[in-house]
Amino acid sequence: TGFIKANHTKYAQHVISGIKVGAKDAKMTLSPGVLVSGSVYSRNDRIPIPNAPIIFTNRLPPRDTTIARTGADGTYFLRLTPGAYTYETLSANYASVTKPQVIVSGQYVTQQIDLTVAGKGTITGKALDPLTEDPVVGAQFVLEVEGTAYKVAQTNSKGEYTFEAPEGKCTVKFWRAAGYLPPLTPGFTVNLRANSTLEMQKFFLNPIPSYSLEVVDENKAPVPGAIVQLLNPQQIGWRVADENGLVDISMATAPRGGIVVGYVDHPVEHFGAFFIIEANRREDAIVQLMPLTSLSGQVINSKNRGIAGQMVSCSIGHDSLFQPVRVWNM
Repeated sequence: TGFIKANHTKYAQHVISGIKVGAKDAKMTLSPGVLVSGSVYSRNDRIPIPNAPIIFTNRLPPRDTTIARTGADGTYFLRLTPGAYTYETLSANYASVTKPQVIVSGQYVTQQIDLTVAGKGTITGKALDPLTEDPVVGAQFVLEVEGTAYKVAQTNSKGEYTFEAPEGKCTVKFWRAAGYLPPLTPGFTVNLRANSTLEMQKFFLNPIPSYSLEVVDENKAPVPGAIVQLLNPQQIGWRVADENGLVDISMATAPRGGIVVGYVDHPVEHFGAFFIIEANRREDAIVQLMPLTSLSGQVINSKNRGIAGQMVSCSIGHDSLFQPVRVWNM
């Protein structure tokens, strides 16, 4: 399937999606929509900006964009279907100070929307491991302009990120990095000048500490091949104990309160156990497998009659957890 977009000077841009390849009965009805006009001004001296592209993006699916361009006097015109939009301008020399949101209500046949732009500069920076100074790849940072989130960047193979930003007060804040803790300093603020490049202070990210778990059986002998699944923090995949019954538990996200919760299965026998590891035992935690048994019960009402269709769940709690960890639903 695909989509079709139609543009006309007398009608609002319209998009229909879900069109099957080879369809011969697709129909599209255009409407005049709302005539939107406005001007693009420079922030510092309020001078009209000619030949500036204005990009309106619908906030609802299919999130299509409608583009206009200012004339010699810095004004633009286009038609939009009523709805919620964000709008911005992008050029080699200017950038929108923010990405405002606007409702094109359709209550009136015309609507005026002006936009303020500023000169652009460049912000660069790095994310490094504090011990080895190796680059941290894939760390994500948020650029805030005048206190409002503006865009997100991700570090490359060299641990470097780059933002193009409007001049003025800019703040770069750490967002997230798989396998790493947030830095002690969450962000840095600079005053960016147009046509300049500023290098931010380096972000040093410490790896999330790994946990060690020893798996033993009823006789306290190691269980090689024991299968471990993490429930808090939730992680994709399983871990397998080595020949000494030891499992190294590394995590992409830091456990809340330093509490790790999981479940371990015997590789052959019908044995298993849940475990909770606190931060002060992360290097010497032990779990002992016990025979598994079945559990059955009944959900009844006040008249002692069974109630069908009810969901029953099992959870594990801990004082340091924000909420209990759900083990299963049925």
